[in-house]
Amino acid sequence: MMNKNVPVGFHNAVTEALKEVENMNSQEKTKNKVLRTATAVLIAAVLLSCTAFACNEILNIWFEKTGNYSGKIVSDKENTATAPEFVSFELGYLPEGMKLSETEAPYKYDYNGGFGLSFNFWRTDSLDKNEYKNIVSTEKTLFGSNRAEILTVNDSDIKIALIYFEDIGVVTECYFNSEIEFSEIKKTLESLTVFETTKENAVVFDGTNELTSSAAVENTIDTEKIYKQGEACLNGYDPLNNASFSIKVLKSEILDNVSSIDVSSIKGSFNYQNVINDDGSLKDYVRENIIYGDGVNTVDTVESTETVGRRVVAVTYEIENLSDIKGEMPCSFYLRNKNSTYFETEVFALSGQDGNSERFYFVELDANATKTVTIYFVVDEDINFNDLYMVVRNFNINVDIAETSLIKLEF
Repeated sequence: MMNKNVPVGFHNAVTEALKEVENMNSQEKTKNKVLRTATAVLIAAVLLSCTAFACNEILNIWFEKTGNYSGKIVSDKENTATAPEFVSFELGYLPEGMKLSETEAPYKYDYNGGFGLSFNFWRTDSLDKNEYKNIVSTEKTLFGSNRAEILTVNDSDIKIALIYFEDIGVVTECYFNSEIEFSEIKKTLESLTVFETTKENAVVFDGTNELTSSAAVENTIDTEKIYKQGEACLNGYDPLNNASFSIKVLKSEILDNVSSIDVSSIKGSFNYQNVINDDGSLKDYVRENIIYGDGVNTVDTVESTETVGRRVVAVTYEIENLSDIKGEMPCSFYLRNKNSTYFETEVFALSGQDGNSERFYFVELDANATKTVTIYFVVDEDINFNDLYMVVRNFNINVDIAETSLIKLEF
């Protein structure tokens, strides 16, 4: 449908199965808006003000502008406690449908199968390095006794809450899905406690300390390697079961009708009626052509619109479990060209999978087993199919260098 890149500023672990959440480090000049800015929520019972970020008003003693649409957290060192070396956190409340992510670090939460919220933790005396871009408004508020700001990101369903735990010298950065009722987000963040802990029980703090949990590791170097169709890449990994997989693309096709696809394998959240006609053909849609801003003094704006058609890219690939243990291969793949332009390619079907399952993207394989799977992407019909790669990321956190495999598709 549209080109998209993974944006600067969002936590890098909220990717892959959740990749549609955060995007844009603009290189292409044409794309459709993927994420919509949510309606502002009026918070009762707390002092709240919303400031248009492009204005020249003072925002908060904790947050200062660096441009028309960018800002950074600053600390009040004289009035803030010195942060401990290691911290952890607890939540006393979670909304219905919110649960700890099974595949991410223990500060990531899913909401009804999609992204819910995630946390980062920073020392208040080291925050000058954190700059937030594409911010169109800020809201001052309180979560319990803790002062906070909510940042609204241009054209995004994700908002950022910055919560100041002054008594412990910590700022908590929370990315949350603004489609969730704010009363529920507010209740959740009011239940948040941050406390000193041991190294063994610490979360990633100030972007420097690694989790001892096997769920995630920060600062892993990422490299890219290109594979031809038919070559096997050793880049599949199940972090829960410590199982490794190889992936080999067997066939790629361009379809203009989806009637042959098993309906049960279509993702339940896929907006089928808006994309597919009754006869299985794909509907045209209005694509917005964007002039990209720098996120500091300008933001993305819609230059024009045009009607474009859609196609389906069907990729059949073989997965082999290389381990002596049963595992799940994460198959939330996506498409890009060689020059790093990511295409909004919604995975709407995955053969053999239950479209209504929260584990839709995870293909289960017995120990040393092989399985053939077809994955289906919706794309704009005018992309260059001769310059199209399927991207496979490695979730193995026990390595210093993680490879991103780019498998060249041949039609």
